[in-house]
Amino acid sequence: MTGEGIRPRDVIVWLPPSYDTSTKRYPVLYMHDGQNIFDPRTSFLGVDWQVDEAADSLIRVGKMQEIIVVGVNNTSDRTQDYSDTEKGRAYMNFLATKLKPFIDANYRTKPQREYTATMGSSMGGLISFLIVWHHPETFSQAGCLSPAFIAPFDSAVKMVENYHGSNKKIRLYIDNGGGALDSVLQSGCDAMLKVLEQKGFARQKSRMVS
Repeated sequence: MTGEGIRPRDVIVWLPPSYDTSTKRYPVLYMHDGQNIFDPRTSFLGVDWQVDEAADSLIRVGKMQEIIVVGVNNTSDRTQDYSDTEKGRAYMNFLATKLKPFIDANYRTKPQREYTATMGSSMGGLISFLIVWHHPETFSQAGCLSPAFIAPFDSAVKMVENYHGSNKKIRLYIDNGGGALDSVLQSGCDAMLKVLEQKGFARQKSRMVS
């Protein structure tokens, strides 16, 4: 697919188990770095996230509702696309005004914002946060895994700190590991959580799936 101000990219759609045998509509999760989430042959490190296997397994045992997953591939402009730059704003606009309407028109989705989420890791975690922050009319939830909130991408923290508008009706999941690159990213996560709480966001403990 093409979008104004960004490079063309492939988009892959995963459909839940009941899609072909039912008429119901489904929530949609938009994921960045689409090459990495389904197929080890296209994944950056040769190991994929196994999003399809994980979703299928949890759905079949009743621990997750059925959803559609849309994987949006990255390009050589990944760093710019996934940060608060001109290309990043063009990428966010592409998701909100072109890709989502296309998905809603061609698949049985629940198009309302409360059924629309985005997720990614590292720079993908950063852009997930930026998308839900800048387009809360379209996306209501963001999963930010090991998000890059540190310099030179800490403008997202400053943006929240300087925000004085109405309350954002969004839900955020921010998760970070404890080793390797994640240990470097932790200070950015701590800073973001602090300013979010200052703006009235309530922190809740996550509930593990047994």
